[in-house]
Amino acid sequence: MDLLNIFTPLIRILGDRGYGHSVHFHESIDAEGNPIPWITYPAMDYLRGLDFRRQRLFEFGAGHSTLFWAQRFREVTSVEHDGDWHAKISALAPPNCRVSALGCSH
Repeated sequence: MDLLNIFTPLIRILGDRGYGHSVHFHESIDAEGNPIPWITYPAMDYLRGLDFRRQRLFEFGAGHSTLFWAQRFREVTSVEHDGDWHAKISALAPPNCRVSALGCSH
């Protein structure tokens, strides 16, 4: 059995999930370009099956996970220490999401 036959299914699965997009754009995104957290795909599948619409989430370190969770939680509060990153994620955050600056100039 050659390596191509072993890895072809894995490459297809990762491609369907958008892993190539994440690598290419240096961002955690799915196949459609939507933000996703840096967690394993099985963990994300499990968490997507849970109902968090009435829950509030606190997150230390803002990013694509913040935007992902904001679609699933009633309210998301995230704290970010990097000023430039804080500005970027704050600009993308929906109304139910608050990104607070921690020790940065923004």
